[in-house]
Amino acid sequence: MAADVLTTPAKRDAFVPRGDIAAAAWFPGLMWCLSLLLFAVLAAVSVYWVSDRIEQRIEQNVLARLQSAGVNTDQLRFDWQFRDVIVEGELDPGIDVEQFDELLRRAGGRDIRNVKLLVREPEQLADGNLGKVDVSAQLQNGKLTLEGTVLTDEQRIKLIVAGTDALGLANVVDRLSVSGLQEAIPGADERVAGLADAIAGVSSEMVFDARLSARDLRFNATAPDQPQADSLRQLRGSASDLGLVISGDIIARKSNQSVSLDVTAVKEAGRITLEGSVPSAEQWRVLDDAARVASKEVVNNIEIVADSDEEAIQTDAQVAILALAMTDFANAEDARARLTNNQFELTAAVDTEEDASAMNRARTEAAALGMELQGEVSAKQQSLASEVELLQAAIQAHELELREQVVWDSGDDQLGFAAKQSLDRVVDAMIRYQRPVVRVVGHTDSDGPADKNRELSLSRAGVVVDYLIRSGLDPRRLRAVGYGEVSPLASNSTEFGRRQNRRVEFIVLSEF
Repeated sequence: MAADVLTTPAKRDAFVPRGDIAAAAWFPGLMWCLSLLLFAVLAAVSVYWVSDRIEQRIEQNVLARLQSAGVNTDQLRFDWQFRDVIVEGELDPGIDVEQFDELLRRAGGRDIRNVKLLVREPEQLADGNLGKVDVSAQLQNGKLTLEGTVLTDEQRIKLIVAGTDALGLANVVDRLSVSGLQEAIPGADERVAGLADAIAGVSSEMVFDARLSARDLRFNATAPDQPQADSLRQLRGSASDLGLVISGDIIARKSNQSVSLDVTAVKEAGRITLEGSVPSAEQWRVLDDAARVASKEVVNNIEIVADSDEEAIQTDAQVAILALAMTDFANAEDARARLTNNQFELTAAVDTEEDASAMNRARTEAAALGMELQGEVSAKQQSLASEVELLQAAIQAHELELREQVVWDSGDDQLGFAAKQSLDRVVDAMIRYQRPVVRVVGHTDSDGPADKNRELSLSRAGVVVDYLIRSGLDPRRLRAVGYGEVSPLASNSTEFGRRQNRRVEFIVLSEF
C-alpha cells in the first residue's frame, strides 16, 4: 500500500493585478482633495453671504442715523466694500462736505474704516436768498446821485426814470446795484415807488439827501421857495401809507444875508484847525470852546471882521450850528465843516450810524434855517437798530429749520445732534452782528401741570443758551425765558401739534 502522502499548505505569494494596485494608492488622496475643495467653496460662499449681510446692516444703520440727524440721503448713493464706503451724489442745502464727512463717520462709528466722498454741494445764495432795499439819493448842484442796493432791475429803472424826468438823464448818476434776491420784508416794490414819486418832484434848484431802508425814509430837502417845498413835502408824505417811518425836514430857502461869515473847521490827525472870519469876539469864543471839547490840540486862526453888533446877532444861529457840529468831531477820525452866510458843509467819517446821526443834528439845524447843505457824514458800522433788524431777519431765515430740529420729546430738555447743528446757524448770525442781545424763549405743550411746564420751558431755553455760550457767544448777550404752555404754535389735540409747541424762539433786542 502506497504510503500516504502528508500534504501541508504550500507557501504562496498573494497576487494582485497592477491596475488595482495603482487605484488603491491614489483613491484616499483624491477624496481628501475633493473634501478640501468642497470646504473651500462652502467657506467662500459663507464669507460672501456674511460680508453681504454685514454691509447691508452697516448701510441700514448708517442711513438711519444720518436721517435722524436731519440729513436727506435721497440724492446720495453708497457703494460699500465691506467696511469701506464711497458716497456719490448731491448734498442738501445747509450742509457742506466737511460737515457731511463728520456726520457720516459718527453715524458709522467703528463699522466704517475708510471713506471716499464724491459728493457736491448745491449752489446757494447768501443769507437764505433774502435781500433788502437800501438806497440813498443826493441832489447837489443839479446832480442826482443814486447809490445802494435794490432787489430787481425794475426797481432800479423806476428810480432812474424818476430822476431823469425831473432833471434829465445827463444829471443822474447811477451807482445802484441789483442783488437779485428775494425781499426780506414784503412791499419792497411799493417802498421804492414811494421814493421814486418823491424824486420825481425835485428840481435842479433844490438840495436834498434821501435814504430809503427796510422801514425808514429819511428825506431832508431845501427848496428855492415855499410852494416847491410844500409840493415836495406832499409827495414824501404819501410814503407813510406804506408803513415807513418818515424823518427829515423840507424847507424853503431864505434870502441871503449880507454879513461877513466864512469859517472852516478841519480835524486831521487829532488836531482841529479853525480858519476864516466871524462878526464878533463872542462867536470866536463859542467856536474855540466847541473845538476844545472835541480835541486837546486846537489851532484857531479865525479873524473878527464885523463893524457892528447887529451883524453878529444876525449870524449867531449859524455859528451855533458849526459849534454843534464841532462838539461831535471827537467821534470822527477826519472831519471838515465850512460855514458861510447861507451855506453849511459837513463831511466826516465816523464809526457808527449813531455817531453819524448825532453829527447830522447840525445839518438838520442848518436846513431849518434854509441854508444850502453840502457834504456827507458816513459811518463804518450800522446803527444798533439796524443790526437788531438784520440779526432778527438772519435768524428768521432759518426759522423753519429751527422749528423742525430744535424740539423735544415730551418731558425732555436735552439737545440732540440735529438741534445743535441748527443752533449753529444762530451762532453764526450773532457773530456777524455783535451788538444786539437775544432773548431765548422756551415753550411746551399742554401735557402736565402748568407750573411744571413753565419750569420745563425755562430749562429748555437754558439748555439752548448754554449751548450758544459754549459755542463762543458772550453770556451777556443771552437770556433764557420760559413761557410754558401759554403760547402754543399749533393745536395740542394732536401729537404733531404738541411736537410743534415744544420749541424755542429767538427775540432780538437792542438791550434786555
